Amino acid sequence: MKMSELEAHVAKKSVEEFRRRTQENIRVEKFLKTKKFSLGTFVVKNKGSFMDGVFGVNGDDVGKIVGWDFENNYYRVYYSPYNPYIGVREENLEMFTGEAPEQLKNHKEGIVKRITVDL
Repeated sequence: MKMSELEAHVAKKSVEEFRRRTQENIRVEKFLKTKKFSLGTFVVKNKGSFMDGVFGVNGDDVGKIVGWDFENNYYRVYYSPYNPYIGVREENLEMFTGEAPEQLKNHKEGIVKRITVDL
């Protein structure tokens, strides 16, 4: 494949993946409107586990709903850049009513930031 053909192929695959991810984000946003917590809701875990300690998330850490994992049937919760997409079941979450940390307020959910493409 010539370089211009390769570049066109890479561009095509990248755009396809971007569109797929964007559609998935729309699907998640619509689905979460039917759940207890919607996209962008601030939450805290009401029950900790051994794995929470491994990942550095305490029961009182505030998180933000950023997605849904259809395969595992749980929310994706963003806590920090170091714990960006922890999976948490609905029964283990409570609504956070205090003032959310700035890092969570500024985190934009549903935005495609990075794409990995199999060429």
